Amino acid sequence: MIRYNMSNNPGFYAPNELEYSYRNGKLSIKGFPSGPDFSPIDSFKWKQVAREFDIEGTLLFPFLALATVTYTYQKI
Repeated sequence: MIRYNMSNNPGFYAPNELEYSYRNGKLSIKGFPSGPDFSPIDSFKWKQVAREFDIEGTLLFPFLALATVTYTYQKI
């Protein structure tokens, strides 16, 4: 599961969870942007293999469409 604050504001917590799959070197997220299937995330890049990765912020936060923002996720 990927857990993140949907509001993108540390003062207002709006938790969201998405199920992900990692197969053949590709990351996919279920139900994103919509529907029951897994969709590939093309911007996925490892920072530390199997521990930490980056994806473009506009994938999870469409309102950032004008900004190039990268989010880093860590395995905990």
